[in-house]
Amino acid sequence: MAKNIPSLVGFLDQTPSQSKLNKWGRRTLNSSFSDITCKGKGYFKAHVKSPLDKQHTLALADHRIFNSIFLFVEWTPHFQPDRAGAKGLLQYPLWVQVKGLPLFLKTEEFLREVIRQFSTVVYVKNSDTYRSRMLGLRVRIIPVETHRLHDTVIIPRIDGDGGVYHDLVYTGVQDQCKRCHRRGHTIRHCPTPKLQNKKHHSKPKPP
Repeated sequence: MAKNIPSLVGFLDQTPSQSKLNKWGRRTLNSSFSDITCKGKGYFKAHVKSPLDKQHTLALADHRIFNSIFLFVEWTPHFQPDRAGAKGLLQYPLWVQVKGLPLFLKTEEFLREVIRQFSTVVYVKNSDTYRSRMLGLRVRIIPVETHRLHDTVIIPRIDGDGGVYHDLVYTGVQDQCKRCHRRGHTIRHCPTPKLQNKKHHSKPKPP
């Protein structure tokens, strides 16, 4: 197998046989798929036919194989499944959105230009979910190190007088709080107070 063929790695608790993996790859990845090689410890390495095919595979949030859900990640050179801390060497794709952008800056071209300063951009998606509509387009990225993700980004002012800080919201980070979307703590220890639901009480009927 040539060294320049794009490669990805997947992980399952129990790795299926080599023949079942290849059958799944041909059926699910279709024309993008080249072959899959079992690497042991639940890891398997998938070869795809081009960098564009690799981006297409990484763009999917997750994959399902034999009733198990898994995520393809970027194959890192010298990755060895038997080595301690091997999983931490893999580069996991994440979603990122920029909060507070003015409408005229919520374009694919602008977001690619901003995000590629600190991460590899896989693709840009316009989601229909309520949260995504409020924040605008979201970007599928591959960060080099997830523990050094940027919390903010500076967007230059149109008049050239300095810049404005905008918060970055990530989705898919393993140690991310589900309430405030910051990293480093769980929702149980989140310093942001929980929003209370307003209860609507019916007015008493006049006597």
